[in-house]
Amino acid sequence: MNWTTIANTVASMAPTVGQALAGPAGHLVGQAVSRILGVENTPDAIHEALKTDPAAAVKLAELETQLKQSTLEHDTRRQEIEHGARTDQLKSINTTMQSELSSTDGFKSRWRSAIGWTMALSFGWISVMLGVAIILDPSQLAEVMDGIVMLIVSMGAVLGVNIRQVSVERMASMGQRPHSLMSSILTRPRAG
Repeated sequence: MNWTTIANTVASMAPTVGQALAGPAGHLVGQAVSRILGVENTPDAIHEALKTDPAAAVKLAELETQLKQSTLEHDTRRQEIEHGARTDQLKSINTTMQSELSSTDGFKSRWRSAIGWTMALSFGWISVMLGVAIILDPSQLAEVMDGIVMLIVSMGAVLGVNIRQVSVERMASMGQRPHSLMSSILTRPRAG
């Protein structure tokens, strides 16, 4: 007889203990069951005690309660650790953002602006070159228009991302939680 063989019998009295007994750590749960029943740590001894000891069901119910409480405490502690780690990570991010926003070092605090200006100048240069291309060879108008459309889409995307990020940082610096369009739609009160 092995631990999984007696798992169903134990599960009829203590479902959680029975499931654990049939699991990969069944021999450890078997030790706890044998200890609470006061018998040798073997599946046969436990099986015999379950048939002969009238208090076995009560003892297994106590073990069931202990196991559930232990599992609950373990889960609670794990959640506390995860929550603490996430809180520490958010504090670190917030500290970095605050130092960047309050920095007097122009290079450190204005890197996004520098990238924005570089892209704006590059887009301006590309626009001039596209105009020159049309003037020099009007037959290339279709290809140049493709370039202009790509340029406008690219500029719009970069501008949108930059504006959104700046808004998020400003709201965070004021202690507010930024909302996305989707979260606003999903949390909007509905008319009854």
